[in-house]
Amino acid sequence: MSISVLSDADCKAAIARIVSEFGDGHVKEGRPIFDAITRLPPGLAEKRLSVRQLLSSLERYVEVLVVFDPDPQNTPYRLHLLHSLGIDDDIAGLKMAPKDLPPLLASTDCDFYVTTRDGRLLAVASHEDEFRGRERLLWCPV
Repeated sequence: MSISVLSDADCKAAIARIVSEFGDGHVKEGRPIFDAITRLPPGLAEKRLSVRQLLSSLERYVEVLVVFDPDPQNTPYRLHLLHSLGIDDDIAGLKMAPKDLPPLLASTDCDFYVTTRDGRLLAVASHEDEFRGRERLLWCPV
């Protein structure tokens, strides 16, 4: 597993890109980033992908970013998830190969955003995700 820590500046830049492309550009303090996603950019539609479908769609990427939602209510879940990965520090995001995402996608309590290296949103993992049978469905702009 090849996982590295994403800088706070890179996390903030990814969040800024998400809320500017999918919302009004403003993050409300203490609110989840997903609350700021209020629209789809022209040419994109929303789709629910299973974890398997998402991982298949990410195969062309060498690396993706995982940006944890900074909402204070997400903190205990983020810390638990990081601890399960062997990371004891409270960090805002990770860089990893898409093949290393399954342990994160198995966590259904922690909210995070999967983006390209330049912050283009690929998927949203939320504690409110739907399930089809036993398969988790993630919100993805396509």
